[in-house]
Amino acid sequence: MREKWAGDGKYALPLRQVEPYRLWFEFLKLALTDSDLDVDRDFYKEWGDVEGQTFNEWWGGSTWRTLFAIDNEVRLLDETSDTINSNSQTSIDVRIPLGKPIKDSLEDVRSLLEEHGVSQRLDSAPKGKFYLQPDNLDKGFLKQMRNARMYLRLYGFWLSYRNETNDYGKTKGDRTQLAALDWYDWATERNNEIETKGWNYEKVFIPTCMENWCGYLMEPNLPKWGETRMIQGEEKSPFAPETSRRQVIRYIRKARNIARNVSEGVFPGYYED
Repeated sequence: MREKWAGDGKYALPLRQVEPYRLWFEFLKLALTDSDLDVDRDFYKEWGDVEGQTFNEWWGGSTWRTLFAIDNEVRLLDETSDTINSNSQTSIDVRIPLGKPIKDSLEDVRSLLEEHGVSQRLDSAPKGKFYLQPDNLDKGFLKQMRNARMYLRLYGFWLSYRNETNDYGKTKGDRTQLAALDWYDWATERNNEIETKGWNYEKVFIPTCMENWCGYLMEPNLPKWGETRMIQGEEKSPFAPETSRRQVIRYIRKARNIARNVSEGVFPGYYED
């Protein structure tokens, strides 16, 4: 599991985790190399040098506070002010009398927060200057970020075969196949490395369709439709390479939909077929 991180106390990330923002950054970086997309560079002007930095380099310092965080510090009001008028969509100023029982004061604060619409729902929660667009975000994207990570890397491999021909002599029509094979090679090598070195990292999620189709492409003796077959020492049945191929195509289509949303300043936005 990827570690949650709420912020530094004074500033907080609304989603209480870094990973969604990393994916946004990486998708933007790839979208900037996609000749089919026209990235709204004015929208991302405050993001600075995305193309020339790694995510860790870019995220550090004040970037995350300035772009994504909300002010989350609890502090006393200025007692010299007769009227406090700094209430906003993300905070309210509260006067709490000291002569009242703590239990009663806490109950009053709870009621006041509910009255002002405090909520954990993403579509109404406080937001930073740049925020994730909640097209069923809480129930969809955030619970399936392992898929989003797969889409991201698969999209990167797919972009690497943008020319009509490539080093393997393949034509543009083989672009999806080559991207899938590159991704599968990377994923299996990564998982083997995690296992052999005993790293405490989450293994790469390899969908069955990717395992089936790439295994089919790499086998010298191809089975007939519906036959059982051995892939990485395990029997897979029934086997339908065309069905698996179509699913991989859908993965790439979803990745390109996310990249298109990002180019327009929206992440992740709606990206399903």
